[in-house]
Amino acid sequence: CSGSHGSGGGDGDGDEEAGEGRAAAAAAAGALSSLGGSAAVAAWRRGTETEAMRVATFVDRGLAALREKLASLEHWTDEGGGGSSTKAKKIPGGYNMELRQLEVLGRLGEDVSKLRSFSELNQVALFKIFKKYDKVLSTTEGLSSQYPALVARARLDSVLPFDELSARIRGAFLKSSPCKGLEASLEVARLAAGLSSQSKGHRGPGLGQTWTVQFGERLLYFFLGLSVALFVAIIILIAIPPAHKKTFSTAYFMANFCVFRVVLSITLAVWGVGTVARVCEDNHINHCFLLGVDPRCHIGPNILFFAAALLSSLWIMLFGMYVIDYKWMVLPEVMSKSGYNKRSNVLFMLYPSILLLSTICLASWPSHTCRNRYKRALLQSVGRTCLAPLYSVSFADNLVGDVLTSLAKPLQEVPATLCYLWQHHPLPKEAVEKFVRHGNTCPQWEPSAHARRALAGVTSKGQNDVSSPPWLPS
Repeated sequence: CSGSHGSGGGDGDGDEEAGEGRAAAAAAAGALSSLGGSAAVAAWRRGTETEAMRVATFVDRGLAALREKLASLEHWTDEGGGGSSTKAKKIPGGYNMELRQLEVLGRLGEDVSKLRSFSELNQVALFKIFKKYDKVLSTTEGLSSQYPALVARARLDSVLPFDELSARIRGAFLKSSPCKGLEASLEVARLAAGLSSQSKGHRGPGLGQTWTVQFGERLLYFFLGLSVALFVAIIILIAIPPAHKKTFSTAYFMANFCVFRVVLSITLAVWGVGTVARVCEDNHINHCFLLGVDPRCHIGPNILFFAAALLSSLWIMLFGMYVIDYKWMVLPEVMSKSGYNKRSNVLFMLYPSILLLSTICLASWPSHTCRNRYKRALLQSVGRTCLAPLYSVSFADNLVGDVLTSLAKPLQEVPATLCYLWQHHPLPKEAVEKFVRHGNTCPQWEPSAHARRALAGVTSKGQNDVSSPPWLPS
């Protein structure tokens, strides 16, 4: 008998039984060639019948578990958890909850198909075993009488339980509001509801899919290794002495680093989100349900990794070009007379500007996968987190708040970035001196002359003088 991983409602013990059944099948087929007397034949028959009944027990347990799950879903629907768009709209997040119910129904449909394939595969295995039996013993008794009797006893040829479960799942799908008025198969109903035809986080066992996953992982690791090597190369370029040291200014060179740091923080955040999503999928954690993500959203770790890789490539290319251009003055000078010194160039502002503009375009670019409603949902979560006393927050909003507190330092670079882009370019001497004093080119607000005189008067009276300040009425 043969097994199928991830089948139906089977638990861990059922998977172990399926694995033992595969081993027993190979042993039974191999033992045919060594059969001698009638006692050995009888022992082999008993062993084959035992393994066939173990498969039947596994299938029955899987069907029972699937029926129990389906009954609980139908009970939840009858209690008002879903089933009509009117009810769903009255419940906060009710429509998404109804879609999640349909997603679970779709997974049950997949489990029914897997369990059915498991039963059919074992039926074929028994057929081949008894065919080998007839060939070795030069008889027709195996396929003519023993095989049909054993299959009927183990109920491996019965498709009614699977058809009944599939029909109930399809009926539950068609009763939902997204599929109302539709008469089609289960796969068509899932697509009509906006759900994928295969559950997220469940990688198929096919050789083609396995090869694709392995190739994607190798490509990801290659890119990460290449990025680390390019980062090291940029560090070496920064350490190399520049040309014309007299005009080289470290302050001018680092004045636009705030823009690069903002984009780098966004890139690292996308890498982190993709990594968390990949870990959740590998450990079969339904993070989309925990975070209240729209079930129709198909943004997986591969899409996040692609976006992060694209941003990383742009960052490495533009930052490396800026380092080379400033230290060795590759491009011609433009408007250098109005800048800090002869090395000043208005083109130095283009590198961070192009990088920031590319990041904004990538985030706002229309996509069939990352739709605008998902982007709005993320912005709304940030807004609810910032206005938490005025709005109720969810578990996902709490995580967004935690992420924002972790990004407190990178968020401080946003005002510095806006000030740098607002400055006259190439940077004048006043802006560079301001960067040397304060670490950014933003205007520093200073008290007026009257306020300075008042503060000086208070200070001159000493610590023991508790009289009112001069700007307050006596």
